[in-house]
Amino acid sequence: MRHPPRLMYPSGVLTSIALSLALSGAFSAASAAEPETTILVSSLQPRNAEATGLASLVENFLAQELKDHPGFDVLRVEDTPAFEDYAARTYMDGCPRGEVVGCTQIIGERGKAAFAVTGTVLAVVGGTQVQIEILDIRNGRSLIRFESELESGADEAFAEGVAKVLAAAIDGEIGKERDIRFDGEDAPEPMDDVEVRKQLDELQREMGSVTAVISRSDRVIERPAYSLEDLSKKMEGEGTKPWERLDMKPAEYLRYKNSGLELFQWRERAVGRKGQLLLRPTVGFSNGPYSGLYYSRSAYDVPSGTLTIVDVYAAQAVQTGSGANFGGSVGFGISPVVDVGATIGVTTGSWTVDIGQETVGQPASASQPYSTGQTTLVVGPRVTATLFPVLPIRPTFGGSVLLLRGRTEMDPDSVPEGLVFEPAVMIAAELFVGGEARISRSVDFFLHVPLQVRLAGEVVSTFRDGIQEEVDAAVPRGAGIIGAGVAAGLQIRLFGAKVKESSRFDDMDEPEEE
Repeated sequence: MRHPPRLMYPSGVLTSIALSLALSGAFSAASAAEPETTILVSSLQPRNAEATGLASLVENFLAQELKDHPGFDVLRVEDTPAFEDYAARTYMDGCPRGEVVGCTQIIGERGKAAFAVTGTVLAVVGGTQVQIEILDIRNGRSLIRFESELESGADEAFAEGVAKVLAAAIDGEIGKERDIRFDGEDAPEPMDDVEVRKQLDELQREMGSVTAVISRSDRVIERPAYSLEDLSKKMEGEGTKPWERLDMKPAEYLRYKNSGLELFQWRERAVGRKGQLLLRPTVGFSNGPYSGLYYSRSAYDVPSGTLTIVDVYAAQAVQTGSGANFGGSVGFGISPVVDVGATIGVTTGSWTVDIGQETVGQPASASQPYSTGQTTLVVGPRVTATLFPVLPIRPTFGGSVLLLRGRTEMDPDSVPEGLVFEPAVMIAAELFVGGEARISRSVDFFLHVPLQVRLAGEVVSTFRDGIQEEVDAAVPRGAGIIGAGVAAGLQIRLFGAKVKESSRFDDMDEPEEE
């Protein structure tokens, strides 16, 4: 029989926990030929300050005795992978009161354990109340709950009882042919409550003088969402806050905890577009100053048989029209949410040509207008802001200062000499709102709705020259100052700010609680 070191704890409890258990004999006959099952012996949470040392002692002795079982591979908390910048034991030590089962589930998953043992310890006058819970980690369920109030003289019986419950639950012996454990589709038929109660009562009778309650738990271990209330409690506590360890602000930490993302994935997305080169091929539809009209009239006289131009009038107007736009933009991320760059593209429109000639003293013949296509070059700097970079769908807004240059397809030989106008040049401010949706790690779909306001530029130009006013000077209407449209495309992300390698845990989850 082994004896623990002598420490001072209430009502001789140390002697109770020293147990010596004699578990080697109890476990040696069970499942010797079976493959080892990984069992996590997790922390026992003290329910008052007096039970702190005792909880650690119970955990250590349970782990030591379970190691002697040939079918068990015992895993301790400190053997599991560390979190971002603190050990798994630190996580368990900081587990909120009443959440030890959920914390153990997280540690068990990280350590790839099949089952886990955890519980609570409460020091009371004249004894110690101990609760042990056995968890099925793979299926996220609590199987058995064992409660006892230790008194002097019941120490060894209590330890033996705990050992029997552990062995029975983990080896699936409660119920004999029908296992109380839940193993998914291949699980044996579950036992009914009467049969389970019969087996648990047997274990209680075998414990003799120890007062114990053994119950079938069979509940799903839930992971509650992190809330503002949880965050407030942590902010009121002492020591380093969890968001400080992860170099986050409280609101950012809250979004991270509720995102369901792994820490590295969260951090990679939180970097957003900072340091990225963004390419955006775009197609769309616009209504604005993208069409136009050329209008001219000439009057001729034939004195003494010579043809002479006596009056001429011409006008060119940029007019409101609709057309398709094709182009793209390039940007460079200067922060997670803002990129600056430039946009370039062309917008199609129509160009109407109305040319007429008449002879003095003769009836004027009707002109024959015709239309052709034209394109307007659109180019300028652009700023784009996209909020909440970690979300799969994100709101976007931004603006540009645009230079618009109309281009006509007119043939100078088809109009009177000197009556060809230069293409109109305008300056406009454009604001847009929209959104983007993540398609893959480096590709997004985006949709923008722009509103354009013309700031400068002549939209109507006229020319008049003649000896006498023989022709009508019909001044065409110019385009309005407002334009609008819609544009869609793909956003391709290249390069980007580097995420700290120490943040990458590809096969690990951040803890649900600190």
